Amino acid sequence: MKLFQLTFYMILVISILGCKSEQTEASLEMWKEEIVDAEHAFAAMAKAEGIPEAFLAYAAEDAVLMRNNSLVKGKTEMAAFFDNQSPGGGELSLSWV
Repeated sequence: MKLFQLTFYMILVISILGCKSEQTEASLEMWKEEIVDAEHAFAAMAKAEGIPEAFLAYAAEDAVLMRNNSLVKGKTEMAAFFDNQSPGGGELSLSWV
């Protein structure tokens, strides 16, 4: 019985270690670049077309915003929320440093 338990635990440990995914520094850098590129594209769109348009273009269908202690759920509600915002509220801008 002890031989069975030892064999079982050895197979379990080897299986777990075999499932470990190794991420190289190159793949991490690639992912960082993709994120930075997406942020820059979002910022450029926000500057050119407006912040609401950029949020709606980049948001997932099930995105959620919290505004004034209320949840704005999904792109449809987000579009309605942005439509109801006062255009005279001043110029907004986004920037990344």
